[in-house]
Amino acid sequence: MLVTFVIKVSKFCNLRCSYCYEYPELGNPARMSREQFAQMFEHLSGYYRSAFPDAEYRFIWHGGEPLLQEPA
Repeated sequence: MLVTFVIKVSKFCNLRCSYCYEYPELGNPARMSREQFAQMFEHLSGYYRSAFPDAEYRFIWHGGEPLLQEPA
């Protein structure tokens, strides 16, 4: 079994792709915090490890251009 997670960490982006549905929000610098990342992984592993112990997990990362923001 394959489980795929699509994680959107930010909308902040300097690109203006014609297919982007987030266009009005591309200037928003809000992003997931380290605490939110940790909580997300704790919740995912807590559920999926017991529900689907033999599954393969993949993460697709979305969310603007990460190099626009200074590391926190």
